Amino acid sequence: GKLGYKNNIVSLEGRLSADPGRAGLRQTDFQFEARAEIGERRVLIERLIARSGAAQLRASATLDRDERLGFSLDGSLSRFDASRFGDFAQSDVNARLQARGNLRPEWRAAVSYELDRSQFAGVPLAGRGKFELSPTHLQSADVALDYGANKLKLTGSFGNRDDTLSFTLDAKRLDQLDKTLSGNVQASGTLGGTIKQPAIKADLKGRAIAVAGVAVDTAQVQLQVDRADDPVIRAQARLQRVKRGERTLDSVAVDVDGTLGNHALQLAATAPDVELTGRFGGGWDKARRVWSGTIVQFDNKGEYAFEMKRAAALELGPNHLIIGATEVDFSQTEIKLGETRYEDGALQTQGSVSGVRAARVLALMKKPPQIESTLVLGARWEIRTNDTVDGFIELTRSSGDIAIAGEEPLALGLNELRVTLRSVANELTAETVLRGAQINAQGSAQTRLAKRDGKWGVPGTAPHVLTSNVKMQSMRPIAALAIRSVTADGELKLVLNANGTVAKPQLSGNVEARNLGIEQAANGVLFKDGLLRATFSDDLLNLTEFTIKGAQGEFNANGRVSMRKDSRSADLQWTARKLAVVKRPAPQLTVSGGGKLGYKNNIVSLEGRLGADPGLAGLRQTDLQFESRAEIGERRVLIERLIARSGAAQLRASATLDRDERLGFSLDGSLSRFDASRFGDFAQSDINARLQARGNLRPEWRAAVSYELDRSQFAGVP
Repeated sequence: GKLGYKNNIVSLEGRLSADPGRAGLRQTDFQFEARAEIGERRVLIERLIARSGAAQLRASATLDRDERLGFSLDGSLSRFDASRFGDFAQSDVNARLQARGNLRPEWRAAVSYELDRSQFAGVPLAGRGKFELSPTHLQSADVALDYGANKLKLTGSFGNRDDTLSFTLDAKRLDQLDKTLSGNVQASGTLGGTIKQPAIKADLKGRAIAVAGVAVDTAQVQLQVDRADDPVIRAQARLQRVKRGERTLDSVAVDVDGTLGNHALQLAATAPDVELTGRFGGGWDKARRVWSGTIVQFDNKGEYAFEMKRAAALELGPNHLIIGATEVDFSQTEIKLGETRYEDGALQTQGSVSGVRAARVLALMKKPPQIESTLVLGARWEIRTNDTVDGFIELTRSSGDIAIAGEEPLALGLNELRVTLRSVANELTAETVLRGAQINAQGSAQTRLAKRDGKWGVPGTAPHVLTSNVKMQSMRPIAALAIRSVTADGELKLVLNANGTVAKPQLSGNVEARNLGIEQAANGVLFKDGLLRATFSDDLLNLTEFTIKGAQGEFNANGRVSMRKDSRSADLQWTARKLAVVKRPAPQLTVSGGGKLGYKNNIVSLEGRLGADPGLAGLRQTDLQFESRAEIGERRVLIERLIARSGAAQLRASATLDRDERLGFSLDGSLSRFDASRFGDFAQSDINARLQARGNLRPEWRAAVSYELDRSQFAGVP
């Protein structure tokens, strides 16, 4: 640009570009020009013009060069869009501003403004007003601002002892002010007195309010603050139908009475299973900038009743919280709290809990497991955090047991349960012991705590060491959690070790299960005397041996499975020798055969041979050869081919299944030279057919089917 000066006239014109710098600031371009005259008694800015895109600022001003430094300013802004300059909502602001005043001995300005044909974030914006302003005084205000369906009006003065500033707010659509809000609010009142000794009287009513995940059907708030060295405060709030998540309170009431330095606060909340009462006494400590007082009462009547047995000191302020020692009875649970202190990021807390009924904890779950519990737990803790974390948390069994629910509950027979977390200078150790008639387990783990963004946690890069041993005399209770219609049992030994880091643990160990048995009496399924041996290291599982017997015969399998993210694969072999899959007086099914199951690069392959011995009524011995190849993708399962042969008969098929909400599918298949008489007491036949189906399984299954039978006969009939 250019800067000129001649005969006391200053001229300035040019172009200025601002590159991105501050967070969210976009690159923009400014054109400007100015003309000013510097006289002995006055500086006159005849014009100042700045443009950026369609936006334009025009202004003129004067500054008197005397003791008071009197000034004047007249300006206008047109077509201003804040989104061109940073991460702001799109806008179109058109405004006029006028100011008159002085900078000495204390700055003072008489201001008038007008907003016209404007919008911000797609919401109309308008208003006009005037006021006089100084560092301690707002005088002769007549201000109006409309933002969509929301209107604010201020009239009067504030700052002197006898001043009164009246305000009204009619916010019919809070969502226009902030997308995270909803509902409507009306407020009115007065503000009087001075900044150091204000007097406030306000009434607020709201309906269908939602903020920060909390919804309120109706709200009424009244506030009165009388001007004094220690201001007198009277406040009342009444809320109806307060909801957060799935929890709803029918009513909430808050009352405050006293002075800023010494007042009483009462809290009450009700719901079908809640009758909460709280009483607090204390006041604001100006010197320390904390609220200091006492929790006099805090209890609840209802399903989850509790009672604070003795008053506790309370201090609350910015980065400051102190709760004095107290005791709380929660149903049959007793909580003893030592003093809890939090100051500038440092925490110190200690206490104990006894008589915790596990059944009540399980009942709080959305889908509690089918468990019957008489287990009673206790806990104690002592924690200190500052530059390091030190202390412990310990959970122990006091009495009782856990049983899997059913006609005949299956109990674990617990004798001991203990979980301990201990930290010394950020070195964290966890120990677990579980002993009972059916289970004996113990384990330990070590890692390191670290602070990130002011919060303590275990980073993914922290070292991780784990050792554990589990022995179960009977897996029947655990298996019953998964399914009760089938009885499964066996002995289990598991050794699990881990090294590496928390994010990338390196696992190793072995598992052995003996006397495995599976029984479903209703369908004649019986497997027994099972044995499983496997080892695992990192992401590789080696199935050394798996054997299980039926009522007669046995099934064997072995192989390897890799769970590495970049190379998941499986290679398993199996054999069945005269295995009685179904065994009861009649019918019965016995099979023999063998095959391979493979998986690599999302491709599943299956091949083998299976023979069914006579058993089911009229079923003749048959032999079946089969092979298949399928690809499992993120969006679709593709069965490229499925081939089954028995004698001259052959079945060939391909299919797809979409992994989406509708579970769309397709099926194409053919059957050739199928003779039903080879499989049972049926007439001789020669079936040749083709089938095609398209459809979906959700929300209700639907299929479009076409078929063709050709050159076929059954019992000698075409």
